Amino acid sequence: MIRASEISTIRSELDASGAQNIVLYGPQCAGKTTLANKLLEFKYISLGQNIRSYADDSPLKQQADHLIRQAKPLPPELGLQFIASSVKDNLSDGRRMLIDGYPRKADEYITISEWLDAEGLPAIDMFVEVTAKRSILLARYAARSKRGVENREFFDLRYRQYMKFREYIDSLATRQIVYDTSEIA
Repeated sequence: MIRASEISTIRSELDASGAQNIVLYGPQCAGKTTLANKLLEFKYISLGQNIRSYADDSPLKQQADHLIRQAKPLPPELGLQFIASSVKDNLSDGRRMLIDGYPRKADEYITISEWLDAEGLPAIDMFVEVTAKRSILLARYAARSKRGVENREFFDLRYRQYMKFREYIDSLATRQIVYDTSEIA
């Protein structure tokens, strides 16, 4: 595991690794999207952005919004449906990509790993954890404009998922980078 405090270090590590299929994970408001926007050589795919961009009358969007309002996790297959076509298109074209928001639980990791294998696509080959102290995350969350149907219960759900997934990732034999944004304004 590599701890990085600078984006240039992260970029160097990613370039040296040759990783193609990278998962960004961490709690809400840690800075995953901000980091992705600075790593322009990667295609960024966000589960949250994909859900928000779906038409409101879509049954998939309605199911996801209902679960988010209730602060319940999405079933693994539902989350994958929102990102599958983007992942497939980009990996099929040989592009390097960052996936944000999926997987965020062990069952989602298993689901996407099996799907990637069945599709003949490259496996997830690196995890980049973007994190910050919980008090800082909460302050950022309070200052951020709410997105759709999110609420504090949803933030807490995502934080619990992150902590549990973090333990799971540590048990895998895979490359990791940890980027702590606690000191970044």
